[in-house]
Amino acid sequence: MSSIRSLVIKWTLLVLLISNVLTSVLVYLHSQKQLADLLDAEQAQLARTIAVIISRHTHLHNGEDVFAQERLSPSDQILELSSQHNKEASIAFQVWDNLGNLRIMSRNAPLYPLSANNQGFTSVQYQDIDWRIFTLYMPRLDMWVHTAQRSDIRQQLIVQLVMDNLWPMWLASMLTVLVLMGIISLGLKPLRRLSKALAEVKPLQFQSLPDSHIKELQPIENAVNSLVEQVHKNVAQEKAFSADAAHELRTPLAAMRVHAHNLKHDIKLSAQAEESHNLLLSSIDRMSNTIEQLLQLNRLEQQGSYDLSEQVNLAELLGQVIAELPVNVLQNYDVSLQAEPVVVQSNRQLLFTVMRNLLENAHKYSQVGSAIELGAVMQEGAVEIYVLDQGQGMTEQQKAQATTRFYRANTCVQQGSGLGLAIVQRATEIIKAELIFSDNLNGKGLKASVVLSLR
Repeated sequence: MSSIRSLVIKWTLLVLLISNVLTSVLVYLHSQKQLADLLDAEQAQLARTIAVIISRHTHLHNGEDVFAQERLSPSDQILELSSQHNKEASIAFQVWDNLGNLRIMSRNAPLYPLSANNQGFTSVQYQDIDWRIFTLYMPRLDMWVHTAQRSDIRQQLIVQLVMDNLWPMWLASMLTVLVLMGIISLGLKPLRRLSKALAEVKPLQFQSLPDSHIKELQPIENAVNSLVEQVHKNVAQEKAFSADAAHELRTPLAAMRVHAHNLKHDIKLSAQAEESHNLLLSSIDRMSNTIEQLLQLNRLEQQGSYDLSEQVNLAELLGQVIAELPVNVLQNYDVSLQAEPVVVQSNRQLLFTVMRNLLENAHKYSQVGSAIELGAVMQEGAVEIYVLDQGQGMTEQQKAQATTRFYRANTCVQQGSGLGLAIVQRATEIIKAELIFSDNLNGKGLKASVVLSLR
């Protein structure tokens, strides 16, 4: 999953890279031509300077050609440039008279003539070496001055000079990227705060998002806050209706049960009427249980805070949960307790509600005579309180939907309201625990665990 920050940075880097590459190519091509012209100008200037020096030297000797009167030895004829700069050292020169005699040359010049007697610039190849040559004719002395530079050295100089100009641009681009990354991170900070605020929204906690004072985020914040407010109103209306309906139905159901009980004692019923009477009582009891669960769930959601600092002995709590089971359940199921002597800091009543509902859910969906185990075991930094049964278990889809209100599996053969696990889920959220459904590793059945952190 890509983020806006990485996407913006990636495209910014790509645009900068492409622009720098294109700029570098254009700068290289433009600078290459300019530097080539500059090197040509240096060659021409050097040739004219040599011509002036030779002319002045001849003038100082009363117009006599000193080169004609004094034959220089080969070692005297070779002059070395005083400058050690690479560009200057790469330029060679020769001075030839019209009779074909080499009068003077630089140390880096070859012994063969560099060019034919044609003035201007020429490009020639001697012994597999390319030369760029400038030729100047001195008519008064009847001499030819040749300045030359190897083409490969010229290219090296051009590349070096261009690179010297380009690396500051690339360095500036890298610094620009770092600055842009900081600016992008700073600009996306309000969006990260908004994302964090949305992630921290808890179920049934209808809190408005804080105002970021960012113009672009205002529509999102207003839309989310309006949605939260609307959902809050709908949920409040639903809770009020459930609570009111439950309260209104408690009294009529109690009266119905009393009348049904009196009817049995006042009138002698036939076998068929007796069966119908028992079914009526069972339906009244089931409806009464559903109403009590609705009221319990409503109380859990309405109460603002709970005391989570009580010291709760889990072995004692689970023993009490088993003790309050109906007698027929204790007789028809093998209920056992495997709890370590663990004391946790939580809310005793909520923990009792959680484990009682899980135990009731286990014996409802287990076969008569099967084993049901309650236990508490220590884990790393937490304690696991569980109910393990040998019933029909649940599929992964059923596990995901089990805590939804009024949800009952299609394969369910027992009567129930579908509110027990919803009550468990809400209670575990209040005590900051985690409800986990897993398969019974010892065979068929379900393991319902409540993991409570000790930190």
